[in-house]
Amino acid sequence: MKNELIIDKINLMSTRSPLDKIDFAAIKGDLEVLAEGMMSGSITRVTITPTQQQMLKDAFLNQNTRDRQQRLLRNRPLVILRDLENLARLVNIIATVNFSKRTIKNGLLKAKDADIDKAIQLWENLINLRVEIYGRSNRNFLTVRDEIVVFTMRTQAHYQNEDKEAMVPISEVKAEIVDRRKLIGKTTFYKELQTLRETGEIVQQGKRDGKIAVVIK
Repeated sequence: MKNELIIDKINLMSTRSPLDKIDFAAIKGDLEVLAEGMMSGSITRVTITPTQQQMLKDAFLNQNTRDRQQRLLRNRPLVILRDLENLARLVNIIATVNFSKRTIKNGLLKAKDADIDKAIQLWENLINLRVEIYGRSNRNFLTVRDEIVVFTMRTQAHYQNEDKEAMVPISEVKAEIVDRRKLIGKTTFYKELQTLRETGEIVQQGKRDGKIAVVIK
């Protein structure tokens, strides 16, 4: 319970107001723009709301709970408090990378909910990559999207064997990926589904209470 007790007392930043292909050149450009904004004095700090802070804490605690239940890295903790600091830094970078298009008042830039969601999505994918690298005996790395696709395909096959419709309820996939295995949080789950739809890897009927199926190519 140590992490839970500490997390409850932490203030991240301020509350006063994908892994498949990493484009390092784009990241370098974004950081140079960020540095320009910081050095110019136009941005002194990024602020987040208490609700946004809790979203970050919840993302960390979800992975901490997952680690306590599964001990994914054996004798090493999956997450430490520095990982929460890294998550906050991701918010800082994402919020400020397009600072020229944001409203800055007295040097303060308010993070948007979309910034928080993007940071959590990237962070959760990085944590799962850590599990794949250090917690698996094989080196067949699976991303979060891969995990969603694999589970959906297996469930589709099971349904077909029982002469059922080969569409899997999204709630069933979420229960496996988010609730049981705790790979990611709910927000990241729906963002990953959106990406899978956009890339044509799955088809979807309905909205969040709908069904999905993997496209066999």
